[in-house]
Amino acid sequence: MEIQITTEKENKLLHRKELKIRVSGFGATPNRNEVLQLVAAKAGANDSRVVLDKLEQRFGQKEADGYVKVYDTEENKKRYEPEYKLVRGKKKEEGEQK
Repeated sequence: MEIQITTEKENKLLHRKELKIRVSGFGATPNRNEVLQLVAAKAGANDSRVVLDKLEQRFGQKEADGYVKVYDTEENKKRYEPEYKLVRGKKKEEGEQK
């Protein structure tokens, strides 16, 4: 799987970078955790500060476009992001329900 950063914007007010990405070279729908880790490595950030906001695959194509936010600190991430985005894509612990 390949990740390409198409645009990068610095948002100083919210203490984050906003990235638009293109994902290619995957079989079925890409796994959110894998995409998150690859984007974090490409952006030079810890994956605990990265939020994969959206990932959209066009019908019949093996490419997906996404929107990612990379925060300066984990505290800023928790302050500005809603709870459902923080837990989206994480594996559930044994015994934990939806």
